[in-house]
Amino acid sequence: MAIRSTRTLANMAQNYACLCCGYLTLPQQPPETWEICPVCFWEDVPISSGWIQNRVALRQAQRTFLQIGVSSKDWLDDVRPPTVSEARLPHWQSLDEQDTATRETLIHDITDTFRAVRREDGITLHQAHVLDGYGSEAEQAEARALDTDSYWWDVPDAVMATLPAPLNFLDPVGFRYYIPAYMIWTLKHHRISQSFTIDYTIYAFLIYENSREHTRQRFELMNGAQKQVICRFLRYFTTFGADAVDSRSAQQALDKYWSQFCDVTAI
Repeated sequence: MAIRSTRTLANMAQNYACLCCGYLTLPQQPPETWEICPVCFWEDVPISSGWIQNRVALRQAQRTFLQIGVSSKDWLDDVRPPTVSEARLPHWQSLDEQDTATRETLIHDITDTFRAVRREDGITLHQAHVLDGYGSEAEQAEARALDTDSYWWDVPDAVMATLPAPLNFLDPVGFRYYIPAYMIWTLKHHRISQSFTIDYTIYAFLIYENSREHTRQRFELMNGAQKQVICRFLRYFTTFGADAVDSRSAQQALDKYWSQFCDVTAI
């Protein structure tokens, strides 16, 4: 594999950042320039085929570069240090850094946007779990007594991790109350937990053709700011979560309903 572009240092000021290492080594703006970075040896090919051309996915290539100074150990003899004119731009971030920054901002904004929401007389999680099993009114009342939280941020992690399905059996009041807790739990645990709650939280935003109006009723009490942060939540998983969650369902939810609420300046 040979480097396809050689440039004089005088021309480097017009270069663009390599997607892998961040140094200004590419003579054309990525993505898909098919240029090979001389600093990390990442080939700027379409993301879908990047792991084939480069033998590793971009996120892992960035991690490897931070560890050993090359996108893959196979190219150790093919790279050189960056020149002064190839220095990274101050705002450049790796995918891991972008992921962390975006996730932290999103958790803050979900908390802020739903802070005033209370459960009121809405259906509770354990009550919804009994509803899912066609329980009697007496059984529902007994289950409801298990939910002692006064604020959604006090819902125990263990409860959310073991009760994924009840989201689909909450009324609009209960859904608005519990969904911020489930979104934040999912953002914090989607790479470290095997709980079905992660995907079920995304499924909760899907609009099903055979029950379109019934499904939308769960969202009717939310204001514009709350719907916008849900849109950003779904877009986070289409951008950063494809290797850990059902990102296709997140995209379907956006396409069917939630994209209309997105702020174009947010991810």
